[in-house]
Amino acid sequence: TYVNYSISPLYFNFILIKIKMITKVCKFMSYELINSILSFRWSWVPTSSLFSQF
Repeated sequence: TYVNYSISPLYFNFILIKIKMITKVCKFMSYELINSILSFRWSWVPTSSLFSQF
């Protein structure tokens, strides 16, 4: 149990860092995706149909 206890904090820290990295990457990816979708929509949708939506 002592060995487990000594390893546990390091392992937990490692997992925490991994999770932070993954969330950061996910946020960046989702932001890029939204950005690309928005730019794609703006470039392809004609202004008349765009105004008719509102």
